[in-house]
Amino acid sequence: LVGDISRSIESDILLYCNEIMTALVELLQNKVLHRSVKPPVLSCFGDIAMAIGGSFEPFLKMTLYMLVSASDIQVPHDDEELIEYLQSLREGI
Repeated sequence: LVGDISRSIESDILLYCNEIMTALVELLQNKVLHRSVKPPVLSCFGDIAMAIGGSFEPFLKMTLYMLVSASDIQVPHDDEELIEYLQSLREGI
């Protein structure tokens, strides 16, 4: 939903970016949140960046940290469910 809104209102979302980005990072750091929610959250970073262009710079360091952390996740090779999750996570990146 956040991605759809940011694509729709484009740079007007800049007024709300601090709160939105903080909420997205908190979601990614939440260990209780079901993992199926996290790939779409990662996709929101890109949608917001595209909507606000160069104004995304204040959020860049935090976003890159989250993306690198997500891309570094390793899962056991014999756990199909976790392998599928990792694939969806990487697609979100």
